[in-house]
Amino acid sequence: MKRTPLRSQIAFSLLAYTLLVGVGVFSVGYLIHERLEHLVWESLVQIERRHVLDLHRAHPDEPLPNSGSLHVFFAPDSRADAVPMELRGLPPGLHDEIDIGAGTYIAHIERIDDEWLYLLINIGDLEDAESAWVGGLTVIAVLMALVLAGLSWWLAGRLMQPVSRLERDIARLRTPAPNSNRVAVDDGASAELADIAQAVNALMQRIEESQERERQFLAMASHELRTPLAIIGGASEVIGLRPVEAALARPLGRIRRAADSLERLVPLLQMLAKSPQPDRAEVENLLLLTLVQQICAELAEHAAQRAIEVRMVTTAPVCVAAHRATLHLVLTHVMLAMIERSDTGVLRVEVSPAAEVSVFDPGHGLPAERIGERFAARARADHSSGALSLPLLERLCHYWGWRLTWSEFDGALTVTLDLRSAIASA
Repeated sequence: MKRTPLRSQIAFSLLAYTLLVGVGVFSVGYLIHERLEHLVWESLVQIERRHVLDLHRAHPDEPLPNSGSLHVFFAPDSRADAVPMELRGLPPGLHDEIDIGAGTYIAHIERIDDEWLYLLINIGDLEDAESAWVGGLTVIAVLMALVLAGLSWWLAGRLMQPVSRLERDIARLRTPAPNSNRVAVDDGASAELADIAQAVNALMQRIEESQERERQFLAMASHELRTPLAIIGGASEVIGLRPVEAALARPLGRIRRAADSLERLVPLLQMLAKSPQPDRAEVENLLLLTLVQQICAELAEHAAQRAIEVRMVTTAPVCVAAHRATLHLVLTHVMLAMIERSDTGVLRVEVSPAAEVSVFDPGHGLPAERIGERFAARARADHSSGALSLPLLERLCHYWGWRLTWSEFDGALTVTLDLRSAIASA
């Protein structure tokens, strides 16, 4: 949905408020003008009425005034033929802006004894002057509206300058760069904007502290794991040099595989601790199908020990630009997790042209949310194959921009590694 900029909203609001106030003032002025005009006409008519009646009483035989601006006559009835059509049937009183012929008149109608007095004053020139004045006022009002629109837009821009700067600073936070992880406000910014900037800066500080703690923990954990892993690996190799009982050979092999897997994991943890952004210099073009086939061959013996067959059902050659060690580790542990989940049967592996690797277990294993519990239980029972948890694998995938998803339906589980973002360009 397209949203209206705040500057436009402020400018439109100011303009609408100004126009509303202007219309209100104009309406009040128009009502006052009409009332004053009516009072002026009444005063003028009363003056002419007294003058005409006094003249008519003093000289009843003389004709009544009849000029270009004043017309007076008596009629026996309000509907007499002597009365113009525009005046017939009008009640007694003052009537404004009556068009008779080519002129505009005010008419005073009054019943005196048995006759009707009609006094007409031509106000055509005054109406023309009023129309010209209203036209000029309208032009001025339109010009003022345009000026107010421009002034409102300019004023809204001035008011929005601190907000616009805050918006730009926050937008830069989406692409982290040195010295760009803070927002600032001008000295003239409002108290609300200062509070928002302070809250954003405090949030960024907490995020940086959290990331720093995560990096320090990963660095320390990676460092501390190297020594015990070296000891475990060396001891297992020394033990393997001597004949061992058949019952111990299998657990010893698992110990070696787990130690080797963790040794490969340590550099990846150090890589996560080194930088929040991946180093693209370590990326290389890989044939995804070849890598998957290699991993299936490496895990074939372990799967056979559990009476599980890893079968490539659909294959498609596709080249991806990825970090080899991370991709190898993720795919290996995804398949290990599926092998550990299954009891017996066939695991189907599919490599699609869209660079998606899917591992499908149609068996009757555990629900996806209990896979971690299953691994923990096997570890306590000394039956673990060394498979890492799916959340940790998902974190490694997220670091490189991949997606690791899993879904369950009716006891079957599908784990999919989406590498579409890593497809190598031709």
